[in-house]
Amino acid sequence: MKHLTLLLILGLLLSCSETQKRDLLVDDSGIKAPSELAQLMRVMEAHADACRQAIRNGEGLPDAPMGIEGLITAIPTMGMHIDQQSFPVFARDYQAKIEALYAAQDMDRESPYNAVIQSCTNCHLSHCPGPLMKINKMSITESR
Repeated sequence: MKHLTLLLILGLLLSCSETQKRDLLVDDSGIKAPSELAQLMRVMEAHADACRQAIRNGEGLPDAPMGIEGLITAIPTMGMHIDQQSFPVFARDYQAKIEALYAAQDMDRESPYNAVIQSCTNCHLSHCPGPLMKINKMSITESR
């Protein structure tokens, strides 16, 4: 039983971590393209990286990530299970954390930034754990 559980966990991690293969949709013409949700997650990741760098350098934040208002309704990768009850809660939490980050004073942005990253972690613990290793490295752990 222990081995079966380990195999299931490993299979789940591997299936989510192969994002370049899984994040593709095939349109009517047969062309493969990233799903709406996969594209938005990449925008969110780039935004978090830019915010982290700006906060560490004592600079102003970049513009808010484009498209996050559509996070709840973004079409996921085909075959990926998105729980219709919990995912919107996670998405709204992320949106609220982004608002709090931009409302914070320049010198007090580390904590709201880390809250944004924690909201990503919370969602990925439930929906797709593959990116968690990368997400866990995005927090700001040391003060300026």
